[in-house]
Amino acid sequence: MKLNKPIRKFIPLAMVLLVVLVWQRYDPVFHGKRESVWMEEINNGENLTQFEKQQQIQLWWGFGSDGLKVLEREFRARRRRESTRKIYAYLNSILPITIRS
Repeated sequence: MKLNKPIRKFIPLAMVLLVVLVWQRYDPVFHGKRESVWMEEINNGENLTQFEKQQQIQLWWGFGSDGLKVLEREFRARRRRESTRKIYAYLNSILPITIRS
């Protein structure tokens, strides 16, 4: 069975769209902000005063177990990224020069 031209053109476009949607990182909302925004605020805590750090700690204590779940997800994601970097560095060091990226 042959497909007509418009459908044949649509299939690759639909496949690309599906791949983009699947690979796009899901970033849930937590207390009105995306989780990535919360994590950026924590990461930028080095520039905070002691009072601001204490306020941030109290805020996260107030989130309770939901806040712990958010922090755990971020911790696991960072460990995965770090593991991937280490594996890549190891493989890159043992591969022949012609294959290395």
